Amino acid sequence: MDNYTVHLTQNGKQQEITAYVDGLSMRDDGDAYSAELSFTVAVNPYDPFLKDLKIEAKDNITLKNGDKTIFSGFVIRRTKAGEVECRDNGFYLKSDITCQFNGTDAANALNTVCKKAGIQYGWYSIPSVSITGDYARTQASSVIDSILEQMENETGKRFIHRMIDNKLCVRAFDENVITVTYTRPVSKPLNITWAVGEVEVSSTMEDMATNIVVQTDENDTTVTLATATDPDAVTKYGYMTKMLSVDSDKKGTAVTVLNNAIKECATPTTQASVGKIWGSDAVIPGKLLLFGSDKFGLSGKWWVTSVTHTYQPYHYMSLELLAYETPKSNMKVVITPQAANTDGTSSGTTTTTKKTKLGNFKLTFYAGDTSTASGKKPAVGRTIATDPSVIPLGTRVYIEGWGERTAEDTGGAIKGKKIDIFVASNAEARKYGVQYADVYKIETVTTSVSSGSAGGSAAGRKLVQIALAEEGYRETGRDHTKYGKWFGMDGNYWCAMFVAWCANQAGISTSVIPKLASVSGYMNWYKERGKFHTTGTGYRPQVGDLMIQKSAGASHIGIVVSSTASGFTTIEGNSSNRVAQRSYSYTDAKLTGFCSPF
Repeated sequence: MDNYTVHLTQNGKQQEITAYVDGLSMRDDGDAYSAELSFTVAVNPYDPFLKDLKIEAKDNITLKNGDKTIFSGFVIRRTKAGEVECRDNGFYLKSDITCQFNGTDAANALNTVCKKAGIQYGWYSIPSVSITGDYARTQASSVIDSILEQMENETGKRFIHRMIDNKLCVRAFDENVITVTYTRPVSKPLNITWAVGEVEVSSTMEDMATNIVVQTDENDTTVTLATATDPDAVTKYGYMTKMLSVDSDKKGTAVTVLNNAIKECATPTTQASVGKIWGSDAVIPGKLLLFGSDKFGLSGKWWVTSVTHTYQPYHYMSLELLAYETPKSNMKVVITPQAANTDGTSSGTTTTTKKTKLGNFKLTFYAGDTSTASGKKPAVGRTIATDPSVIPLGTRVYIEGWGERTAEDTGGAIKGKKIDIFVASNAEARKYGVQYADVYKIETVTTSVSSGSAGGSAAGRKLVQIALAEEGYRETGRDHTKYGKWFGMDGNYWCAMFVAWCANQAGISTSVIPKLASVSGYMNWYKERGKFHTTGTGYRPQVGDLMIQKSAGASHIGIVVSSTASGFTTIEGNSSNRVAQRSYSYTDAKLTGFCSPF
């Protein structure tokens, strides 16, 4: 039988404190880099017989089952009420590091990241995969995410990471089912998968793609290497494109990358949560369980993605699961040869969003645990209810001040130019009341662009794609954004940091677009390299150029989306506190000029 004990180490001396501990639990999440152990210690200043443990931050805590160590870490938080929160050494992977890999073996790349973060790397029994990437002042956990993504693209396997004996260990998700038993008091061992309760199974299309494209950048041109489209899924779910890239020297991996993406994205993801089940130390993220009966709504093979253990008075678990097998897709795969124009110039495609104004709409708000007219579960930040004769179900719209939403619901009171926006709670719905905003229909448009024209380079088009996908994002509080957090300067003006973030997401080297937080910094950097065009010289900006405003009291930067003989359009961060498209004439008083990265 299980025998869990908690040990505290202070000043090199260890003592068992199990008798003082209540509410002992541990969360092991496959997407997190450190396990979390929490408990409450008895505190009563009026009881002279109750020992004051004086637990402080960084004290070592160990959880054992008999002689086996289950958790080893340190205290990161202790409250006066006795609440204690602990993490293992994966906590240090939140450190920012700088590193560069150019064909580095995956194991060596992971070892390098761990050394820079100040922890140890434990396992080297992973596939030999070549890793490429340039990471400047990037959180170590994000670098590891990038490495694992490259490993998954080339091998078709999922990988899990966790701390074992205070070392970061990486391994593939198990393909073999494990048998897990629990021995209750006065009982024979019981297979835990036959004693399941509180089960919820869901299927989501949130990460789904009905069209997948694999491309590479070659000689300033985006070349499509392979595509996969499911016409039936497009009809049922809508047109959702996932674009993937491979390095030009890895074109031979395009089919593997495509097939992996099909397995990952071509069908809705089926997940399950188990609220309570008998516990076992053998159940960790990445393990494969077989549930033998659907009596409780769960059967078949499921991967464990997250597990929370509770230990008092008995060992129980709650699980997050991912279906091992997904429905077969009907994707039609096309492998395309590299294309080049006969005149020696290269051609490619760029995907942008077209917005058509539908008018000014009345906005109301609703909440609740309900189904929608489309049959989908409503989601905050996505679902709206509309009059289908005005905005049909499935239509993507942009609501000024609210960003992109999808028509997934209807209502008896929703008639004409009225939209009901799904929010988190009824209290929030009452707070927002009634508002009015301009609404635009969103359509995805793919166009051919020849490099050397005003269409710009492949890298410029990719930069614009990344930026356009952020349209509608709003800051939270005064200048607080995910771009500022990524840069390490959250709470500051963020138009320049938005440019740097988009360049990083597009895989553009800092030797092409530097990582700067200053508009003047960008302007001066490109001036020094002869790549700045002052307004009034007749220069027509290319797609991906950077607009600079340092005149008439302005200080702003944006990314050029398109240009004509009379004006141009940008996508900008920190434009009225959000990411938005703006249009300008070349005679705008604030305009100073354009930077030409490409």
